[in-house]
Amino acid sequence: MANAVTVPGKIQCFVLFDTETTGLPSVGNNPRITELCFLALTRDELEIKHAQVRVMNKLCLCFNPRKRISPTSTDLTGEREYYSVLQQLAPFKTQASMVCQFLQNLPQPVCLVAHNGNGYDFPLLVAHLKASHQQVPDVLCADSLEAFRSFDGLPPVPDFVLRDSRKETKSKVSYSLPKIFYRVFGQQPLVSHTAEDDCRTMLQVIRGSAITKFSQWCDQNAVSLRSISPMY
Repeated sequence: MANAVTVPGKIQCFVLFDTETTGLPSVGNNPRITELCFLALTRDELEIKHAQVRVMNKLCLCFNPRKRISPTSTDLTGEREYYSVLQQLAPFKTQASMVCQFLQNLPQPVCLVAHNGNGYDFPLLVAHLKASHQQVPDVLCADSLEAFRSFDGLPPVPDFVLRDSRKETKSKVSYSLPKIFYRVFGQQPLVSHTAEDDCRTMLQVIRGSAITKFSQWCDQNAVSLRSISPMY
């Protein structure tokens, strides 16, 4: 069997990425990550349409945010009952090197993929890494929200909307992850609002709708994570 040929510049590993946090950003309130999940698949594994993913690297970490979780965030995610447990855990800065090492050990080039990543998860991750005195990894990043809007012929989300955190855009069709999932599968995701749940929902949507188109879109539109400005 011939060896697979790697195309220079072609993304070789996609890392689906999501966070849970203490709340939404606002004046005087900088959100902290309470939970982070990376689901890493090679390009071949992402694009092969077998029933289940066979080879996937996963990193799921929970952190002591060292601040209270906002009531709004708690209502959305049910994290109030877990707050006392989070207080027993280590903060992000003690595990920042592990986060970077995980990404560096994957087949390169690596691309982080997050839904509304440009408006929330990417700048939040960069802020946490910089606050931990950790160099931002030399990886790419791409926003799945922008990808699915592009597939429907819609323009990129304006910067002022992206800065408004996770609020939905005022388009006639919602591009929230659960709404896209419903349009693809005709039902709501079985579980949501943990970082791993949302990563797995994203994976199902990508594999169930536009696998090759998605990976090609990322090749053309991904940017360096180092080019992302920190949230604060």
